[in-house]
Amino acid sequence: MTSAAPSVDTRWAEPAMAVLALAFALVVQPDQGLPARLLTLTLCLGAGLSAMVPRVASVLTVASLLSFLALPAADVSVAGLASFINVFAAIRLDLRWKVPLVALLSCSAYATMVWHSSTSLRDHLISAAFVLVLAALAIGAGSVWRVAASRVLREREVADERVAELRAALARDLHDTVAQTLSHAAMRAHMLALSAEVTDEIRAGLGRIAEECSSSAHDLRQLLSTLREHDGPSPGFIGPLADADTLAAAVDEQAQRLRDHGFMATTEVRIGPVSSARATTLAKVTVEAASNMIKHAAAGTQCHLSITEDDDDLIAVFSNRTTASRVNPRGLGLIGIEERAGLLRGSCRVVRDAGWWHVRVRLPHGHEVQQSDPAGR
Repeated sequence: MTSAAPSVDTRWAEPAMAVLALAFALVVQPDQGLPARLLTLTLCLGAGLSAMVPRVASVLTVASLLSFLALPAADVSVAGLASFINVFAAIRLDLRWKVPLVALLSCSAYATMVWHSSTSLRDHLISAAFVLVLAALAIGAGSVWRVAASRVLREREVADERVAELRAALARDLHDTVAQTLSHAAMRAHMLALSAEVTDEIRAGLGRIAEECSSSAHDLRQLLSTLREHDGPSPGFIGPLADADTLAAAVDEQAQRLRDHGFMATTEVRIGPVSSARATTLAKVTVEAASNMIKHAAAGTQCHLSITEDDDDLIAVFSNRTTASRVNPRGLGLIGIEERAGLLRGSCRVVRDAGWWHVRVRLPHGHEVQQSDPAGR
């Protein structure tokens, strides 16, 4: 289950720090030449993009840092310290290649900011110590951020699970008490209305009472069904009123969730009218697929969420880049997706193709599986 609370948008942390680093460099070194100023802009751009496109950003930052070696030491920009924003992002996103990246950035910063710029042994030692401290701070801050974000996410999930359990318990209690009482009251009213001893006026009144009790019991059961099923990320699309528009909104929400975790997510939703059961199922499947990507795929990689249709079926495909050589569906937590698809006589399979993993869910049109009421009503 995912949190119903809106997630904190962390995409602007690195860009904000990069802008501050650029502003500081322009104020401290206003007389930089054009080549140095262009390298400063490129370096800060790489730092600002470090969470959105980590690989491209790292190349920009390292290339800019090393290019300063071709300029006089006086032209080396203090914005070179912004390279540690890339270090912070790599640790915060827990990139698989964070260790070699941190080593490369630290060595590049040392070569430019210390070895190339220091004019004496004392300056060299002070600058080296400063760069070392900044690297340690960037690594520590990224680690603290990641641990804090994971803790907040776990707390939200625990809170959501407790709320879901409370909803389910409340739904059961109301069904076993209020709904049953209303049904019994309607039945008694009908039985009394059939008695020969009551007048026509009383019989009409009992009929109205029976109808109102039956209607109230029916409405209550519908509300309890919604209460039981309401365990998704947004009240706008989970429930009996889900449709194609709310399904598209669900896909967009999960794409944004993936972007918040550092993925480059794209979407495609091209479907006509769809039943509430299918919209609800596909919305929940999208949540589970996005959770699997966050858990198993590398942050910063590409992923794609797609829901289309042909003449017979609704087709959902959830794809992400991978370097793994084998597919183990049971190890990817896809049992829930298979079960949801199976309720509507659909199918789910996982394939690997040209460096991509694809989770393909196919639901046939017009084969809803209705779950009967436990009491047989």
